[in-house]
Amino acid sequence: MVDIFVSKDSLQRALRVAGRIFNAIENRGHRVKLAPFNEYLWRPDLEERKRYWEWSWDRWCPDRPTVAYIGTVTIGLTLYETYETQTGRWRDGKWIRVNRPRDYRPGPRFWEDPVETRRLPTGLFVLRAFSPYPNVRWMNFWSEAKRGELVAKAESIAEEIEGAAPTVAALAEAERIRVEQWRQKLEEERLERERQEMERRRAQALKDSHDQLLAIVNTWALANNIEAFFADLANRTAEVESEEERRVLLTRIEKARELLGGTDALRHFRLWKAPDERNRPT
Repeated sequence: MVDIFVSKDSLQRALRVAGRIFNAIENRGHRVKLAPFNEYLWRPDLEERKRYWEWSWDRWCPDRPTVAYIGTVTIGLTLYETYETQTGRWRDGKWIRVNRPRDYRPGPRFWEDPVETRRLPTGLFVLRAFSPYPNVRWMNFWSEAKRGELVAKAESIAEEIEGAAPTVAALAEAERIRVEQWRQKLEEERLERERQEMERRRAQALKDSHDQLLAIVNTWALANNIEAFFADLANRTAEVESEEERRVLLTRIEKARELLGGTDALRHFRLWKAPDERNRPT
């Protein structure tokens, strides 16, 4: 749907006004159309809201922006009707303006229709041209003080829109550079995080390898000391007179040796991992 936001009574005149302006732009060699889906263009709301949960009639927006292609530059277009805030009440099917919330009259109390504050269309139009590129802020407005002024200014409006194309292009290019720099910064930060993580892993692997090797050496040294202890026990068992008691003692000594892993240094060393082996994928 074309980006025309007006009251029902003003719709036909709004279509004629938009048509005159669009034709004036196209007569200068440009195109006016609905934006394609794949261009990812945006259309700002007609009125900014301070609280996101507020909702009103002026929050409506078309499915896609209406845009003018000025060469390689895209400019969005919106034709909308202004409103004025009025205080009044409905009486006999008509809206009657009032200047105060309630009429106070002498005499008995009587029922009055409730007073309301409403936004009512004025019949005057505003053409808004804007940048449809995300994060590129540029807008211009042409408004009517009385009906028919936008049609009379259609040619000058088209000329101004055409002249604004270099400004929008420069802003879009600046935003493209900013986004590219932001992406480069993110990539550099990612690479730095990866470098730091690799350095941390390398240092951890070096520490773990060092600690494991020391543990193997200490275990081997302790095993040798214990083996000397077992050898002394084995020698002393020869002094035991009972054959059965000697056999039991020798069995217990062998079990004790197995529990401590023995004194085979090569077997222990085979279990050790060098730092570069610890970072290999499993």
